[in-house]
Amino acid sequence: MKTMMMAALAMLLLVAGFTNGHARDPHLKQASPEMKKTAVDGNTWTANDGETFFTCPVCQMLHTMDEAKGQAVVDDETFYLCHSSEQAKLTSSPEKYLGESFFIPANLETYGSSGATYRDPVNGETGTLSNQTKSVKIGHKRYFFVNEENRDQFKANPDKYLVALDEGDR
Repeated sequence: MKTMMMAALAMLLLVAGFTNGHARDPHLKQASPEMKKTAVDGNTWTANDGETFFTCPVCQMLHTMDEAKGQAVVDDETFYLCHSSEQAKLTSSPEKYLGESFFIPANLETYGSSGATYRDPVNGETGTLSNQTKSVKIGHKRYFFVNEENRDQFKANPDKYLVALDEGDR
């Protein structure tokens, strides 16, 4: 049941347009440990509740690390996969699978069968992820916001909010 709920939430993210290009995030080094979701390999991230997940670049679904059934190395980065058969697909056409549809959530607090919550990097408010959630991408990270005003403020000066998070300010 948990896997089905996670798959449904991942599909919601994709349908809502929460996609991202695969590129190095120049702001990642400035984000605080509380807010940043570390790209430990090419596609892993940790929610603030401590659980580590991966986004499979082939099927575009979010999974817990215990669901990893394979891995592939692309440009010296390890990408975890939900099926061992996906290794050949990813290594033969990385641009197809690591392009615009590939993303790693940047500011999720929790993620699981009951849904996902995030912390808005502009005002620190917690929101529940839905298909109405406002978002913006920087590199291969997707940031979520409680309203359009916060999203627009972040877009105008992302460094301000990522540095403020690093310093513990709001």
